[in-house]
Amino acid sequence: RELARQAREALEEQREAFDQVPLPVVVRCQALAEEKIPANVSAEDELRARIEQLVRAAGASEEAAQYIAGHCDQARCWLFLDALDEVAEPERLEAFWGVLRQWQTRVVLTSRPYAYQGGLPFQPLECRLAPFVARQTRALVERWYAEDSGRAAPLLQTLRSSVGLEQMGQNPLLLTLVCWLAEDREITPDLSRSQLYEWMVRDLLSLDRNGSLDPVRRRGAQLLPLVREIGWRWFEANQGKKALPHEQLRKWIKKSNRRPPVKGPAHDLSAAEKAERIIEELCSEKRFLTLFEWNRQPAYVFPHRSILEFLAGAELAEKLKSYRDGEWWDFVDRMAWDPGWEGVLLFAAGQLGERANELARRLLQGKDDIFRHRLALAAMCLAEAPAAVREQGLVDSITNQVSNTCHGESAWVLDELDHLSKAWAAAARLNGRVGNRSLVEELEHRIRQGDERSIKLAGRLGPVVRQGNLIPTMLAALKSADRSIREAAAEALGKLGEAAAAHPEVIPALVAALEESDVLVRWTAAEALSALREAAAGHPEVIPALLAALKDQSPLPRRVAALALGELGETAAGHPEVIPALLAGLKSEDWEVRWIAAQALAKLGEAAAGHPEVIPALLAALEDRDEDVRSAAAEALGKLGEVAAAHPEVIPALLAALRRRNWYVRRAAAQALGKLGEPAAGHRDVIPALIFALRDEVSSVRSAAAEALGHLGEDSVGHPDVIPALIFALRDEASSVRSAAAEALSDLGEGAAGHPAVLPALVALIQDQDERVRLSAVLAVSSLTEYGFAMPLRSLADPTPALVAALRDHDSIRRFQAAFALGLLPGVVTRHPEVTSALIAALRDDDEFVRQAAAEALGYFDEAAAQQAGVIAALVGSLTDEAREVRRAAALAMGNLHEAAVRHPDAIPALIGALGDNESSVRASAAYGLGCLREAAAGHPDVVPALLAALGDEEAEVRSTVAEALVDLCEATGVAPRVLTAIFELYQRYQSLAERVLTRWDRRGLRIFRRRKGLTVVSIAELTQTIRT
Repeated sequence: RELARQAREALEEQREAFDQVPLPVVVRCQALAEEKIPANVSAEDELRARIEQLVRAAGASEEAAQYIAGHCDQARCWLFLDALDEVAEPERLEAFWGVLRQWQTRVVLTSRPYAYQGGLPFQPLECRLAPFVARQTRALVERWYAEDSGRAAPLLQTLRSSVGLEQMGQNPLLLTLVCWLAEDREITPDLSRSQLYEWMVRDLLSLDRNGSLDPVRRRGAQLLPLVREIGWRWFEANQGKKALPHEQLRKWIKKSNRRPPVKGPAHDLSAAEKAERIIEELCSEKRFLTLFEWNRQPAYVFPHRSILEFLAGAELAEKLKSYRDGEWWDFVDRMAWDPGWEGVLLFAAGQLGERANELARRLLQGKDDIFRHRLALAAMCLAEAPAAVREQGLVDSITNQVSNTCHGESAWVLDELDHLSKAWAAAARLNGRVGNRSLVEELEHRIRQGDERSIKLAGRLGPVVRQGNLIPTMLAALKSADRSIREAAAEALGKLGEAAAAHPEVIPALVAALEESDVLVRWTAAEALSALREAAAGHPEVIPALLAALKDQSPLPRRVAALALGELGETAAGHPEVIPALLAGLKSEDWEVRWIAAQALAKLGEAAAGHPEVIPALLAALEDRDEDVRSAAAEALGKLGEVAAAHPEVIPALLAALRRRNWYVRRAAAQALGKLGEPAAGHRDVIPALIFALRDEVSSVRSAAAEALGHLGEDSVGHPDVIPALIFALRDEASSVRSAAAEALSDLGEGAAGHPAVLPALVALIQDQDERVRLSAVLAVSSLTEYGFAMPLRSLADPTPALVAALRDHDSIRRFQAAFALGLLPGVVTRHPEVTSALIAALRDDDEFVRQAAAEALGYFDEAAAQQAGVIAALVGSLTDEAREVRRAAALAMGNLHEAAVRHPDAIPALIGALGDNESSVRASAAYGLGCLREAAAGHPDVVPALLAALGDEEAEVRSTVAEALVDLCEATGVAPRVLTAIFELYQRYQSLAERVLTRWDRRGLRIFRRRKGLTVVSIAELTQTIRT
């Protein structure tokens, strides 16, 4: 919407031509993946057609839809592909990914965080929605209580006083629910997160159709046991990472003994119809479940993952209360090692009452690892329990253990091990005794004694730091006679962020520290102010103090002030004096002030780019007498992007900088040109200058030039000398240049793949001595051959002997890359029979990734090559490999080599055995392999019974693959009647799966009609018997 608004305003104000304004397009991923791409249509044509169809369906005119589809490959187009996690068959998008990699379009994929699995065929920049900052939390609460402003301030104070509530206040949805709860309930700082969620769930379940709340929450009490059970079963199945299909939900409710009475007349309703009524109530009336389409079937998710975790935790607490010993306590012991269950266990602790102490003790009694995961979880669980039920001796014991552990670890370890930081904050909430003092009092004491380690640990407490007198004690440390103590105090206050900024004396104290005599303290104070961001930028003393420091007689305060203003970013840029002051800093006598001022202007973003004096000042800085300033100015111009590129003097100035004597000015200029996009590529001198820079005497300049050519992408590939120059760079003496050249060729896409010398040069580079170069070459070859537009690899200069030799290399990464590359060389076995024995030997490699790559490479053999002695026998052996991915690759390879596999007596029995593997991906691959064997598998007496049994697999992925295999066998032979019989027997359990399988027989005369109470087969042609349901 924002992009569309900007485009409309630019057109209305005649600032942009129609063909230059941003073009935002929103499309649901599942809508793109509804159908397979027709065999006679290219992926690009199909993608454009689907975008046109979807835009028209969204309400656009035919002319507008056609225009968007015709121009959606341009750089001004923003293609928002929504809800990647809702795609039922992600493989249908793979060809479209290849198209998008060649377009200039900016692509934004969205997914629910907990359902995002990664695994995309490219490396995206992954972003998550940032939590609310204090200003945003305050704005939402004040807007909620706009008509009763007296209620906003107390709630905001409560949010700041409670760790759990403050975390909820950072999420817009949860904060809205907190405001809603506060209208009818008293929200106090000591309210546990678990109690708050219980209220939230009960109140949501007690809403009526008009949105009114039943004051006695009777309906909520009736529904809560059922939704607890649903939440538990759902989380136990997949940790909520997948949507809950409608049929599965209906089945659970239908069979549950917790199903409450339905609303309205129900005496003549079946159990299934009552389940439908309850689903409708939860979804439409309560808004407790969110409905969407998944795999062309209705499915549900909860409004927020934490609600699912609460329901599962509450159900687990009920199970633990019912059994003092036994399976559920053993279950907790196992799940203590799984980070995905942490939220559930914490909610369970909050619901256990006094037995939360027992949960914490059991976690402590189990054998811990060197990173103290169980101790951390015990501390967090006990902190979730109400303070009144915690056993003081247990509190003191956990507090002491966590304190000793954290005091004994380095800051680096605590940064890397997030669970220890959480445990430290939990221990402070418990605030047990350490000696004769509470933990907070002991921290205050140690800080007063000048313990630097305790100061730094206090900086990790977050909102808990507001307990006691910790912040005043740290402010006193900021005035210590010891420089290192003052520096540690300033650093800790910055790390505390908003928790510290809320104290009225913190920002003034840090502002005062800007005038410290010690440069490191001043520097750290400036960094702390920049870390406080909005709170600091909005404080009336901060920016004036930094602006004053920019005029200091001494250079050090000026450097620190410029650094801080840059770190405060666009918030500081809104102050009318900041940009003029930094521009003045560019003219300072001190080179470091000029250097930092250039960097700061780059960080101010659009506000700096739009200021009329910034780009001219940076252009002037490109002529600075100091080389570091010239380098920073070039880098800043690159970061200002399109605005800088539009200035007529920028590109010529960067081209001049590319000829400077100092090498890192030349490097910065090359990097900047690579970021200026189409305007740079279209300038007649840019591409030749970057090609010339590929022969620079300094390797980092050559690397930057290669990267820039790659970043310019298709805009540069049209120049006839680009690809030959990059091929030449593949032989550079510096490994960094060879790697950058390989990556640049990959970025050039189809233009590079069509050049006859590119792939031979890249394949040869797979033999490079440097690990990074080999990896870049393998990835480039894979990228340029992935979508079928490259020349056949069999026509390349033969690299096979070197690759076979590399399979025996001492470096496992090189062995992996060699096996991977051999799989990309069709017909290699015909020319080199020794490849087979080398890959078979690689199946016994010590490294599982080498074994996996070898199995996959064998699966790419043609059938004649696969007939060689030992191939199928080796793959049969790999079906029992200890590594899951090796077993999976072996099963897939046997399916791909089906003609050779059916001739080996052990192949089919081995694949049948793999149907019982403990990993679902292996079971699914085994089913795929059996389906590929068709007549031979169908004729084996054990195959069909094994596949029919596998239709009841617990994993949907396996069931679906098994069903497809059965269809393949039925189409190849006459076993359809008994397969259909089994499918009908399983119909009530897997209705959508059965319908999907049966629909595949449509072309053979089967006609399927949906009825309200089931499926009716009205005619079955070409089958030997009639089957009814």
